[in-house]
Amino acid sequence: MIERIKYKNRLTDLFRKVKFENKCQIAVITGAEKIGKTQLLKSTFPTFNQGVFETTFFKDDPSKLAPIVQFLRQFIQKEGKEWLSLNPASKFLAGILPELGEFHNQSDSQSQVLAVSEAIKYYSSKFSLVWIIDNGQWMDKETANFLSQLIRGIEGCPVFIILSSLKIELLDLPINQLLTDLHYHPNYLEMEILPFNSAEIIQLGKEGFSFSISENLSENLLNFTGGNPFFLNEIYKNFPVDQYQFSNFNIEELVEDGSLKIPKNIIQTIGISLNKEKPESANLIKIAALFGFQFEMELLESVYEDYSSIDNLLKFNWIILLEQNEDWATFQNKLIFYAIKQTISWSEKKWMAEKIASFLDRKNNDNHAELSGDFWNIAGNKENARKAYILASSHHCKLKNYKAAVTCGQSALSLWPLNLETKLKAEVLINLAECA
Repeated sequence: MIERIKYKNRLTDLFRKVKFENKCQIAVITGAEKIGKTQLLKSTFPTFNQGVFETTFFKDDPSKLAPIVQFLRQFIQKEGKEWLSLNPASKFLAGILPELGEFHNQSDSQSQVLAVSEAIKYYSSKFSLVWIIDNGQWMDKETANFLSQLIRGIEGCPVFIILSSLKIELLDLPINQLLTDLHYHPNYLEMEILPFNSAEIIQLGKEGFSFSISENLSENLLNFTGGNPFFLNEIYKNFPVDQYQFSNFNIEELVEDGSLKIPKNIIQTIGISLNKEKPESANLIKIAALFGFQFEMELLESVYEDYSSIDNLLKFNWIILLEQNEDWATFQNKLIFYAIKQTISWSEKKWMAEKIASFLDRKNNDNHAELSGDFWNIAGNKENARKAYILASSHHCKLKNYKAAVTCGQSALSLWPLNLETKLKAEVLINLAECA
């Protein structure tokens, strides 16, 4: 992957201030999932460097102070337990690290903050310390309060604390409470990692894969992937992009008709991310994908009474409300939409299609009849599908949309039981004859 030079240079400049000016620096890096935050930090601060500590939060982790615990364990691994026996404040760490039973002492959080700050001061007196805290979006309140107090206690130390997180605007999240405190720090910086633009997509194709990509093709890829570096790399690896250089290439059409397959790594990555969500949220996003790229929010509201699952999808940008009509929503980009559709299992597709068809029927709108028939058909309910197609055929005929009327009528007849010859079937045939 091409380096994000401007971001890397900014981090390097801040690290120089840590190293040569003995100033504590705080950087918060935000961006979409798989945008390259972790890759940027790994390439800028390799973990084999003696002064680098790499920690992370985990979603739904019941333990508290996870990055603090990870930092201390790495510190002890680097320094050995000798420091613990020499530093009086270390006795307060037992409340954070259970394995330090011999140093057990009942202590409050302030004493624990003091003990961790002493470890940081000691280590940063020997090496310029870089502490990476990844996945800040999963931060708990206890850790947010701990870090806020800790940072105030090490302002005069050569320490570079880098917090990376998905970009989330909700103010009630612990990470945003911490960021509010950090805004008052004299050496605080926020940096958002943006998606690749058209020029960077061309550069990636040329430098990474020896492709000569035209501006038209790069715009096509930008619209399909949202400029996500991970998605682009996988597409370049798996799609014969160079073959479409001088044709009317439309990646969405090729995926839609089956000419091109979404790379397995992308589908697996999306699937893993979905599995980390609450089952209700994962089901909702799949139902939305089964319906289409854009969908009514009312559809999602009709599935579960608890709207927190919908809030979760909006919070982490699985779906985005349309600016012109917030009753409707869409996906970040077409690639995520198609990838999610391919994670839907056979059995899931059945019951999810039934949910969609029932929702459309409740709207009691003839304009939805054909779509309702399609989803009843997917759900395996031929009777309801047949009824919907009959209604749709009649509706199209009234609108003088004869081609659609014939198509729906034929769909209804194809689902007719062989042993069920009724007056209604004769009416459908007559209607077809009139519309043909």
